Amino acid sequence: MIKLLIADDEPLVCVGLQSMLKWDEYDIEIVGTARNGQQAAEMVEKLSPDIVITDIKMPLKSGLELAEECAEKYGAIPLFIILTSFEEFELVRRALGAQVVDYLVKLELTPQSLSAALNRAIAALSRLKNANTPALQVQRGNLQVQREKFFLRLYNNLFENEEQYLAQKEDLDIDFSFPAFQAATGVIEGPENGAMSGEKLLSLCASAVQMVRETLSKTYTCYVTTLDMRHFSITFCLNGEDPQIRRQHLDEALRRAAAIVYNYFSVQVRVAVGHVVDNPRRLGESYLTARRMFRDISAACPFLFFDSFPGEEVASEFAFSEIRSAIRRAFEEMDTAALYDVLTRIIDFF
Repeated sequence: MIKLLIADDEPLVCVGLQSMLKWDEYDIEIVGTARNGQQAAEMVEKLSPDIVITDIKMPLKSGLELAEECAEKYGAIPLFIILTSFEEFELVRRALGAQVVDYLVKLELTPQSLSAALNRAIAALSRLKNANTPALQVQRGNLQVQREKFFLRLYNNLFENEEQYLAQKEDLDIDFSFPAFQAATGVIEGPENGAMSGEKLLSLCASAVQMVRETLSKTYTCYVTTLDMRHFSITFCLNGEDPQIRRQHLDEALRRAAAIVYNYFSVQVRVAVGHVVDNPRRLGESYLTARRMFRDISAACPFLFFDSFPGEEVASEFAFSEIRSAIRRAFEEMDTAALYDVLTRIIDFF
């Protein structure tokens, strides 16, 4: 089905739009309604709608700003139908330049005019998908791929400096405005080895991880990173709850996600959760803790939590960024003694 999102700060408009047409006749599912532009942007990211019907003026972010932002982030889809209470040529011109398929005046909105706009959007959507489906998939997936690379760098302390970290965080629109963070590592277990071909197994595991991502994102601001075919990591952005209550809520969310994945795909989800840190630059410490705990994961104990919180001592980690700089200097200066020292430090650590 075609997924549709409605965004308008007037509740009566949202209700009116939902009841104006028999949406199933258009093979359309209304996946959500947003009350402001920022909420709509977050729902576009989480729900990936094909079409968005939005008011042109909303709190926090206008409908046109939303359309322009989505065009830049996701490419040709979603398509937009813009609603307004007034007519201004400049706004119309901007709308037509932001991949908006129609522009409707609220006071003149009827089932017939809405239906006509939808039919134009559906036709445009069909042309786009038929013309270049692989390219669209790349456009939609590119942001997620870049975010996954960002978190791999963060976990392994691979940012060369603070400026590089901040620039990538801002470019990828990653929200770290939280008091606490926690990293976890997980695995998709099943079906048995040899029961499924490589391509099918890859598709199954990717779908399971995506379902984990979608289920957890309904409760938390979190970022799920694919590590390999079966393994993934999760970065949880946490509020200021009491630690014990926070752990209980996190455990419930993980078990709920695992149950949904099992019901859909008949595979198990196992997760080890590292300790809480108060700075996203320390997520590598939490991730390292989760990895060390992961070897104790079992069917009898599928979810493990590290019970310490900010301020408690954490095991040291291998500072790869420092080692990398030392190796580079040793080679550039052709300093064999320095290289010998670096390699000795690596051997001693491991």
